[in-house]
Amino acid sequence: MSSSVDCETRASNMVSWILAKNMKPFTDGEIIKECMIEASKFLFPNDKKIHDKFQSMHLSAHTVTRKIEKMVVNVYEQLSNNLSEAEFVSIALDESTDLVGKAQLCVYARFITTNCCLFEELLGIEPLETTTTGQDIYDKLFKILKNRKVPLQKISSVVTDGAPAMIGRIRGVVALLRNSGEFPNKFMSYHCVIHQEALCAKVATIDDVMTTVVKTINHIRSNALKRRQFRALMEQNEDEHGDLLLHSEVRWLSRGNILNRFWECLPSVLQFMVTQKFSFITMSIEEF
Repeated sequence: MSSSVDCETRASNMVSWILAKNMKPFTDGEIIKECMIEASKFLFPNDKKIHDKFQSMHLSAHTVTRKIEKMVVNVYEQLSNNLSEAEFVSIALDESTDLVGKAQLCVYARFITTNCCLFEELLGIEPLETTTTGQDIYDKLFKILKNRKVPLQKISSVVTDGAPAMIGRIRGVVALLRNSGEFPNKFMSYHCVIHQEALCAKVATIDDVMTTVVKTINHIRSNALKRRQFRALMEQNEDEHGDLLLHSEVRWLSRGNILNRFWECLPSVLQFMVTQKFSFITMSIEEF
C-alpha cells in the first residue's frame, strides 16, 4: 500500500514540475488528471486499478502550488550546499528594464564544486523601485547574496555590463564592493562579453542588413491586412513559425532573434514581397 501511495505522490510531483517548467497555470493539474482518467478508459479498458490510481492522484491547484513551493525550497537548499563546496565563486550583475518599465537587477553565480561540476545559476532578481545608482544596486546585491548565503570571501570576480553605475570610480558598484571590507580585496572585475558584442554590433557596418530586414518586417507588420496575408502564406507553406519578430533597440538581444527568425522565414518573405511588388526590398534580400 505504501508503495502505491509513493508512486502516486511521485507522479503528482512530476506533473507539478512539468506545469512549473512550462509556466502553465496550476489549475491545469485537474485538466491533466481528467485527461489521464479518460485516456485510461480506452488504453486499459479492463484494468480498474489503473483508473483508480489516476483518480486518486492529487492535482488540485492548492496541491500543485504546495508541491512547487517545496521544489523551490529544495532547489535553493541544493544551491546553498553547492556554493558552500565551491572554492571560488564568480558573480554577474545585469540591471535592465522589464516589459512594464520597472528596473530589475539580476544576479548570477558561476562556480565549480569539489567534484569538478560546473554550475551557472540565477541567485535572484530584485526590483529597483526608484533610482538605479551604484548604491541602490550595491544594496540589492548584498540582499541577494545574504538571502542565498553566498560566502562573500569566496567571490573571485564580478562581471558587469560596463555601465557607469557598475564601474564608476567612486560610486560604482565595483568601487563600493572594493571599499566595503566584506569582499576580497583582489577580486577581478570584467566587462560582460555579451554586452561587448552588442556594443561592437552598433559600431560595425551592418546597417545595410538591418535596414533592409527592419524595413521588410515593418512593411509586413505595420498593415493588418498584409500581416494576415503573410500569416496565411506561412501557414500554406507549412513554415515552423507563424510570424516575424519586431526589433527594439532597447531590447538589444532582439537583434539576433529577429535575424534568425527572418532567415528561417526567408522563402516565404521573398514570395510575399514579390506578390506585393515591393521591388527594392526584394532585390536587397536576394543579395543576401
